Amino acid sequence: QKIDRIMEVFAARYTDQNSKIFPTPDAAFILAFSIIMLNTDLHNPAIKEDRKMTIKSFQRMNSGVCDGGDFPDEMLEDIFNRIKNNPISLKEDDDARESAGIQTGGAAAPSALSTAGDFFFGNHYVDEDNARKTNYQKEGDQIVRDTESMLRQRRKATKQPSSKKIATGQLEEACACQLCWNR
Repeated sequence: QKIDRIMEVFAARYTDQNSKIFPTPDAAFILAFSIIMLNTDLHNPAIKEDRKMTIKSFQRMNSGVCDGGDFPDEMLEDIFNRIKNNPISLKEDDDARESAGIQTGGAAAPSALSTAGDFFFGNHYVDEDNARKTNYQKEGDQIVRDTESMLRQRRKATKQPSSKKIATGQLEEACACQLCWNR
């Protein structure tokens, strides 16, 4: 309600100062909200590129709101391009995104791994999860290397005639047990 009231007062005052462009406060109010919607639509990483608003859809959204008429197409195209190239953003949000390493200002959207939460709170949890996955993979790879090494050593140590060889399953089981107890 507060935002709505602020927008009403803004629209009335802006119409007083720009009566040639805005015949009624409602026209300024609707265009102001359309601009907020456009900014959110163009710069929200959760919205896929093929679903984002176009110049034509922005013009369609604002058709008939200017006392039954339309705003000039050139004016709407100019607004669209300015919002696309320079998103409306609070300095605090910009600082938070910068410290989190998220690009802004018409740059590429965060990767598919980023969520809306990452957009606001940074990549901290994503980074932790990626580090955990990487460490898990490294540890798994090291276990495989250690096991292979132990198997090779056992095979060399147990070079016996083929009739007395230990079954492969028994050897691997013995190596795995030894590997677990040695850690």
